[in-house]
Amino acid sequence: MNVDSPMLVSLVEGDLAVYGGETADLNITITNQADVAITANTSITVTNTLGVTCDDFSSIMVGMTAPWVIAPVDILLGGSANCWTIDPTTIRLMFGPATDTYAVGRVDEIQAEATFKQNAIGDYVFNFELLEPNYP
Repeated sequence: MNVDSPMLVSLVEGDLAVYGGETADLNITITNQADVAITANTSITVTNTLGVTCDDFSSIMVGMTAPWVIAPVDILLGGSANCWTIDPTTIRLMFGPATDTYAVGRVDEIQAEATFKQNAIGDYVFNFELLEPNYP
C-alpha cells in the first residue's frame, strides 16, 4: 500500500538573488489532493547554514489571492508567537488561522515577501509545511 501526502505544496520563487536590505518574493500554491477535508497548521521553516534568527528580517509580508483575498500582513509583528528559533540554523514562521481546514480540492495561492536586514548573509532556504493541528 502506497500512501502519499494529501497536500501538494508548490513554491515558485521570484528573484531570489538579493542583497541584504532587499526583498525576495515567494509564491506558494497549496492543493488538497485528498477526497477528504484536511485540517492543519501552516508554517514556513527558514534555514541558513551560517545561522538564522527572526532578526535577520525587517519584515515578512504574507497574503492570499485565492480562494479568497487576504491583504498582506507582516507576520513578524506577532513577535515570538509567529517567529521563533528551532536551532541555530532554523527558525519557524506561523501564519494564518491557528488551525485551518482545507476542503476537498481547495487551492490556496499565497504570496510572501521576505525583506532582509542589511547584515543578513548566506543561503536562506524556505520550506513551506502543513503541520498536524496544535503543533507547538
